[in-house]
Formats: sequence, C-alpha cells, structure tokens
Amino acid sequence: MSKQKRTEVDMHSLHALTDILSKIEDDGGCIDHRLWDNGLQSRLKKAKPSDNDDGLFYDAKTTLRKFKGMSDLLSTLSESLHRNVSVLESQIKPYVLYHGISRLSDDILSFIFELAHEVDPNSSTHLSMVNRRFRNLAIGSPRLWSKIPLWEASLNKVELQLQRSKKAPLDVNVYLWRPDELYLDGIEVLSAVIPHSDRIQSLSMYMETPPDWMEAFTMLDALCSALQLPKLECLSITYPMFLLDSVEDDEYAYMIHFYSTWNMPNLRTFSIYHLTPRPFNAPLLTTVILHLTGQRADIYDETRQALQFLAAFPMLSGLKLAYGRNVPLGSLLAELPRVELPCLELPLLEKFTLVASDLEPSSLEPITNALAFPNIRNITSVIGIDSHSSQTEIDQWLKCILPSHNTYMHLENFTFKIQPEDLKLYTLPYDKLPNLRHLFLATPGAVPIEMGFGPSGKLPALKTVELRGVDGITGFGLKRFRTALEEQGHWEGLEKVTLVGCRELEKDIAEIAISKERLEWVPYWNRYITNV
Repeated sequence: MSKQKRTEVDMHSLHALTDILSKIEDDGGCIDHRLWDNGLQSRLKKAKPSDNDDGLFYDAKTTLRKFKGMSDLLSTLSESLHRNVSVLESQIKPYVLYHGISRLSDDILSFIFELAHEVDPNSSTHLSMVNRRFRNLAIGSPRLWSKIPLWEASLNKVELQLQRSKKAPLDVNVYLWRPDELYLDGIEVLSAVIPHSDRIQSLSMYMETPPDWMEAFTMLDALCSALQLPKLECLSITYPMFLLDSVEDDEYAYMIHFYSTWNMPNLRTFSIYHLTPRPFNAPLLTTVILHLTGQRADIYDETRQALQFLAAFPMLSGLKLAYGRNVPLGSLLAELPRVELPCLELPLLEKFTLVASDLEPSSLEPITNALAFPNIRNITSVIGIDSHSSQTEIDQWLKCILPSHNTYMHLENFTFKIQPEDLKLYTLPYDKLPNLRHLFLATPGAVPIEMGFGPSGKLPALKTVELRGVDGITGFGLKRFRTALEEQGHWEGLEKVTLVGCRELEKDIAEIAISKERLEWVPYWNRYITNV
C-alpha cells in the first residue's frame, strides 16, 4: 500500500472512529446498542446456537470484524499519539522556558545576569546577543560591564565596558609587558582606565620581566601618578620573579614601589608577590598577603622588612605569610647567623596562614617567635615533611607553628597541611587549645600509614575533623584513626569526620570504619587552594 493510499484509508477510518468515540462520549463512556447494526444485539439474544441462520451469522461476523478493525486502529492511533506527545514535549521545552523567562520581572532577570557574570565575565557580551529584551537588560545593567578581564584583545571592548558600566565600581585586571601579542598590554588598559580610576574598587596587576625595566617602570610610574583611587578596597601586585637580580632596589625604589605614593583611604586587602613591600598610607587595611621570594641570601632580612611593614597596620585581622619555592633550603640557612627579629604583636588578628614548605623548623623558628596574636581564631599551615621525617621533627614543626609565647584560648580552626609525603602520629599542645572546634589535616597525594593525636591529651571542644587529599588512605588506616579518637576521648563529642579527596577508597568502606552517621564524603579536592 502506497503512502498516499494508506493515508487516505487512515483518514477515512479515523473519521469513522471519531464518530463512534463521539457517541461513546455522549453516553458517558458506555458502548450501547446504538453502535450495533440492524438490531443485531436483540437478534443474538433470541437466537440459539442450534439455529441455522446464515444471515445472523454473517451480520455478527461482519460486525465483529469491523469492531476488531476499529480496536486495532485505536491501538495504533494511541501509540502514535504517545510518540507525537513525546516529540512535541521535547520540541516545546525551549518555548516553555522562553515563556517562563518572559514572566520574570526585569529586576529578577538582571539579578540572574549578575550571578552569571560572577562566574563568567564574558557572559555580559553573550547575554546581549540573545534577543532584544536580553540586550536591553544587559546593556542597562552597569555591573555586568564593571570587570575588565586579564585576557582582553580589544581596546574598543575595554572602552565599551567602561562606557556601559556607568558609575558602577570597577574590578580591573591588567597584565603588564606580556610576552605575546594576542592580547592587550596592561599599559594600554591602564591608559584607558585612568579617566575612570575614581570608580576602581579592585585592582590586580601582573607583571612579566620587561625588555628594558628602567623605561618600563618609568612609564608605569607616570601612568600610576594619574590614578585617583578613593574607592579602592583590594590591591594585588605580582612582580617578576627575579626582578631584584637586575634592579638596584634602594636606588630605584620610588619606581618599583610605585603603589606606596597612592592615596588609598578605603583599602582593605593588600597582596604582593615576589617583593617585600614598603609602608604606605592605608588606615583601614585589615588583610595582608605577603609572598616573599627569598632571593637574597638572608631571608631574615626580608622578613624583618615585612614585619616593619606589618607594624604600620595594627588593625590587621587576616595575614598570610608565604615563602616561595626559591627560598634557600635549611642546609644553607643553617649557616646563617641566628638572629632575633623584632617582635610584632597583632592584637586583632583572627586568621593566620603560613606557607613554608621549603623551610626547616630551625629556620622558621625565629620568624614565628617574632609574631604574637593573642586573639587568633583560625590558623592554616603548609609545611614540608618528607617520608623520612621523625616524630621529633613533626613535633618541632608544631612547636614552630604554635609557639609557646602565644595563647590560643580563642583558636577554633586549625589546618595542618603537609607537603608532599606522609602524615604520621604527632602531639598537639592540648592544654593550649581548649576551644578548638575544627581540625583540618591535609596531606596532598600522601599515603598515611599511622594517624592519631599522640599519646595523651584531649581537645574538649572538638566537633569536626577533616582529612584532605589523603589519596592512599585505607579502611584499616581509618579504623586506626577512629581508635585513636576513641582512646583520647574525642569520639563521643565528635559530630562529623570529613574525608576529602580519598579517591582510592570506597565510600562504603569508609562508612564502616568511621560510621555512616558521622561521615561526610567529598571525593575531590583542589590541593593548591590556600586562601587567607
């Protein structure tokens, strides 16, 4: 049967079936005698099986064949309708979504746009190309255009963003003296931003080593002198790694430390990488991130300058002190004369992060002994311990991180990150940590064999323990860990044990070792996040 003929037959049968269904609908869904031809129903009731009535048999057989055909057609039609409904539902979803979005108010839709912009700064451009309403809302939302990205290839786009951002606070990221020509150099971006510098709320500057550092910093100093930064709250500067190898710091400090002359009355956060900072005027500064390089032979001299800088900001509540990968190893530092650094007390400091994965405890001790923070609440440490480290060496690290001259009555969170090898048994100074509630132990890529809290002591306020990045941990190791908690009396008051990044361990095994009620399972972890 050809497609055309089959269609005609289907349509004819469909019309007949529609008539019958209409009659059924009129009768409330019941099939009655009106659908039977020539009183067939009454004739069949009166007839007997022994009667020889060819006409009745023929009429009944014809009617039965017709009803079976309609039944088959109805089944086929039902299957076809279900398929069509599924296809129609899948095709109509974008229209349903579109009409659902059309019911959202402009304020709600603009707020959604801003959330998307936080994730992807380029979303503002994409949203403005969807339709007329999206374009009008995107262009009319200044915050969508307020972030100048680090990787920008068009000066026209930067100028367009500055225009559309209107009076919104700006988040500016510039890459100075970049080696490639695919993107704009930071000098061009800064030149375009200067007329709008009074709106800058966050400024991040990344620098490569310039071909001619004297000419480059002279130009940068001239540009920066035109900046007006009354609303600046966050400043981050990343210098070239080996800048000091070719620059006489004392002679050209006014150019290298160009930021020190800026007027930043609202600055809250300051980050500097690969250079010891110089003091500047920022009365509201509360958070400092210092990444020292150790380029000089004596890192204590670099630390002394850092402490002098920090002393100018007694209102600090957050501090991160990090020593870079090119810091001389302990064998070299051991040859340096032992010094006493000036003591720095930060009475309002609540959060302290120390990154010293290339230092030894004996080298770090003069640095930590110089810091006093009586009201500290959160300590994070990233240190270097190899698989051959002894129990004594680990305890020395803990004494450096938690020196005896400090009090830790307010300490609630302690993070102990070991790079790159083993986490072994160690002893916490329990008597100094009466209010410690959260303990975070991190060993990226490590295979911990023994875990515990040492031979004695108890943390009375401990509620949560988190193990991060212990890829090779086993069910047996977890069981020993729980046993140590039970022996120390911590298990009863413990509310949660979190395992992060234990990719080689099955969750059900961890639930047996720890207990399903107290286990929190997080399979992945970014081991490089170390924020203040």
